[in-house]
Amino acid sequence: VGSTKTRTPLLTSYYSGHTNASKLYNGMIYPIRNLSVKGFIWDQGEENRNDNPLSNYGWLSYALINNWRETFNQGTLPFYYVQMTPYSTDYFSTNPWGSSTKITFSLFREVQGAIRAVPKTGMAVTADIDDLLRLHPRNKKLIGERLAMLALQNDYKAPINAVGPQFKNAVYNGGNKITLNFINADGLNSGGKPVNQWFYLANADKVFYKAVAVISGNTVVITIPSNMTNVKTIRYAFVDVAIGNIKNGAGLAMEPFRTDTW
Repeated sequence: VGSTKTRTPLLTSYYSGHTNASKLYNGMIYPIRNLSVKGFIWDQGEENRNDNPLSNYGWLSYALINNWRETFNQGTLPFYYVQMTPYSTDYFSTNPWGSSTKITFSLFREVQGAIRAVPKTGMAVTADIDDLLRLHPRNKKLIGERLAMLALQNDYKAPINAVGPQFKNAVYNGGNKITLNFINADGLNSGGKPVNQWFYLANADKVFYKAVAVISGNTVVITIPSNMTNVKTIRYAFVDVAIGNIKNGAGLAMEPFRTDTW
């Protein structure tokens, strides 16, 4: 956030205790404002994952994107960023290991996803990166390739699909089956392996149960557990320890989602 601009009360409050962030901007971003650039890529969020409220991160991101575009003064420059990868702070604290149902980082990733409401932005989904114990995962190559795909499709007009499967709707089939439909789901697959079972259902009592899911064409079919009577919500990979393995034909991971706002 630029030092020459009047800040909103939120930004003033935030940066009054986080001066290093402004030092990075003034030392490393503002001095190169006159360079000709094609756009920005951004891989950050770990420091903000415990912001309260989490919505602050969204507002700060909107401010950063708009400020950089204004500062570089080269139109609506594209801004592509990285979803926070699966990460568990209590992996060894549960029995069995890795069975935590915490959703702290899932909620943060949801805020990250909402930043795409800003024009000419895109998010590299990382829900399939298997490095739960590292806040900074080792597989940077895959992340870089997905960022590059966003730029290739949107800015260089390459004939590729740069976005993975995203939830569209759910259809109750009668009996005990629910079909999930997605966009960007051509060639839906789980890499030749069984589907990682990270689908959860809940009745109105908000108690979640794992549900068995299978891929059927470009859809996912869920079997409703026998102890459930009136499904109110569906979640996929919406716990911190979840590593999804459902992808489309372009190898892009399905984005975690929930159909509730509980």
